[in-house]
Amino acid sequence: LIAIIGLGLANGTLSLYVKPICDDLGFSRRAYSMVYTIAYIFQMTACLTFGAVQNRLGGVKQIFLIGASSLIAAFAIYSQAQSILYFYIGAAFFGIGIGYTAAVPLSVMVANWFIEKKGTILSTIYSGSGIGGIILNPIVGNWIATAGWRASYLFSILLILIFLTPAYILLREKPSVMGLLPFGASSQTAINNDPQQELSGTSLEQAWKTPLFRRIVGAILLFGISIQPVYVNAAAHLGEVGLNSQIVAIIMGVVFLSNTISKILLGMINDKYGIKLVLMINNLFFCIGTLFLIFTPNATFGFAFASFFGVSYTMTSITIPMLTSTLYPGRDYGKILGILVAIQTAGYALGTPLNGFFFDLFHSYSYSFGLAILLDLIAVTLVFNALGDRHV
Repeated sequence: LIAIIGLGLANGTLSLYVKPICDDLGFSRRAYSMVYTIAYIFQMTACLTFGAVQNRLGGVKQIFLIGASSLIAAFAIYSQAQSILYFYIGAAFFGIGIGYTAAVPLSVMVANWFIEKKGTILSTIYSGSGIGGIILNPIVGNWIATAGWRASYLFSILLILIFLTPAYILLREKPSVMGLLPFGASSQTAINNDPQQELSGTSLEQAWKTPLFRRIVGAILLFGISIQPVYVNAAAHLGEVGLNSQIVAIIMGVVFLSNTISKILLGMINDKYGIKLVLMINNLFFCIGTLFLIFTPNATFGFAFASFFGVSYTMTSITIPMLTSTLYPGRDYGKILGILVAIQTAGYALGTPLNGFFFDLFHSYSYSFGLAILLDLIAVTLVFNALGDRHV
């Protein structure tokens, strides 16, 4: 439920709003792209402060309530926007909402509940975002086309309340609160339930001092600059080449269909073959998919883009948690994951306005998408160099 709404609706339908809002209110793409930059900055802040807030408030459930309330506030502000300032204010609430609702909490809970098959379970849970994208992109696209983007935001608030209220009621941060042990505890020590084992593993301070960690940080930053901004502007680009809004919404839904299937498969691949193969698949499909997007002359290329890009889009959800779980299991997993997700989000904040700048300069997203491919290839080289001969 959290993934369907917190990611599939709130984050997954973002690109559908760019063109109608800019056309209606007369914003430049560069000015509007700052909405995403602000959101990403506050999402990054939420990720960085997750561990401290969790300790202060006593658990994930309280953080989740703050996140869900922030998402509702963001959509309410967006629906009433009369100037770009409204969107900038709403973006701050949106970033906090994504960070505290889904970006880190889901991965932390999976780490608490599962010792074995973490990759498969994590990818299965995050497939909810793909399911949400498949169902909700066409629905939101139709709302925008028939009722307008303001009404679409209000309808979305109702969905948030309908889905996230039972999610909040059902949420249990650790199995110990139900008198249970994590899955796989029979064959391994239950790290998240054994106080002694909570002290094992690499600490954040230790990780930060290693060349491996610094290279991973650099690669994740470049992944953030390249992948998410392409998604955010994909629908606008498809509209610019002449596809109508309903077809664009369906194409973006196919992104999430591909994303849903690939999440489950990549989670299984991670558990069996390791993270290196997952990263290789992610980035090969990103380059191919983005090339289809750049050279899209019709809907057929658009659907080809969606099929390939959907596989690579798992980089924004499951790949970083799986990489973190592989390299840094144990006591500081949540802290280290929060840092890496924040770094990825910083990449979003840098890449999105860069896309808007390129569009205003060249009246096309093609050049920024080409740059994204180049940065992605640099990131792949950096991360594989960092991993070296590690058996991951």
